[in-house]
Amino acid sequence: IAAFLIVCCYVSFSQSTDGVKKFNVKSLVQQAQVQKTDWIKFLDEETVFAGVYLLKAGQKDDQPIHEYDEVYYVVAGESDFEAEETKIKITPGKIIFVKAGVDHHFLKITKDLELLVLFSKAKTGPKKITAEEFNTTELVKVGKPNENSWNPFVNKATMSFGLYQLPKALGGDSTLVHKWDEINFVTKGAGKFSVNGKDMDVSIGDIVYVKKGLGHYFHSLTSDFDVLIL
Repeated sequence: IAAFLIVCCYVSFSQSTDGVKKFNVKSLVQQAQVQKTDWIKFLDEETVFAGVYLLKAGQKDDQPIHEYDEVYYVVAGESDFEAEETKIKITPGKIIFVKAGVDHHFLKITKDLELLVLFSKAKTGPKKITAEEFNTTELVKVGKPNENSWNPFVNKATMSFGLYQLPKALGGDSTLVHKWDEINFVTKGAGKFSVNGKDMDVSIGDIVYVKKGLGHYFHSLTSDFDVLIL
């Protein structure tokens, strides 16, 4: 609901089965710091790929122009951001969609940036926009207390990226099977995620890739649950 041709370093999965891979953003950031690299690509599939990108305060962002549409999620840090004529103030929880082929950079970094970056490998269309920003604080207000709600705030030819909110009182959702691959990123709560009948624990910061055609659902929620899905 989701990258860059810099230094690619593959990491081991915290949990992996056929068509399902689980990671944790905090662990990925720590691994990048230990390896003293600003970029780790942790997922590379037929239709999507993803990484974490780290920039220190005062550092220059010299990332190249990308050939794919992408989404940034700001885990931590503060800076400015420019994508051609579009200018955005970066704070934790900010989400940015960037069109393929657009020159863009993080500028005036005042607090170390930790960024989750998701890419769609689908062929992009004509450039009508350069970048769009969304704020998690505002997006969560759309949810309703008595029903599961899906808010696809990015709808492009290459991707759908949205916020799925599940109240604890409802306990989860029912089995879904999609015709597309997806990446789930938990931003609130904890519970279990079942894929093809196998359960895994999920909580804030967990990232789960699910290949198309696999039945999956969230259940046994311990609190209200929010997940960003590409």
